[in-house]
Amino acid sequence: MTKLANKNEDTKAMMNAMNEHWEVKFFPKLRELTGMKDATTADLKHVCTYLYWALESKLELKFDLDEEMIRYINSVADSKYYSRHLAEPQLASLSNYEFFKQFEEFVKVVRDGAHY
Repeated sequence: MTKLANKNEDTKAMMNAMNEHWEVKFFPKLRELTGMKDATTADLKHVCTYLYWALESKLELKFDLDEEMIRYINSVADSKYYSRHLAEPQLASLSNYEFFKQFEEFVKVVRDGAHY
């Protein structure tokens, strides 16, 4: 199913538009900050994935990130998962279904004392 979402022309167009926006508004600053002046868009998206993980793990970085940069890092990291898993309505439905099944089990435990 992953490949299905990445082949969708609307998803590709959306990702291209996002890449263009990041190239204008964020990636030049990130290239400078990381000292990766020749980094490609793909390279910087990998850097954002790492930075996202590092921030979530509360690791100390060798440089400071302001709130705007953190928002951009989050958007880059989230876009990969969105384009692969949620851009197709069928794929979004699967994750929603799974969430509601887990919620239903939670309610049964809390309300009815069920054991799993």
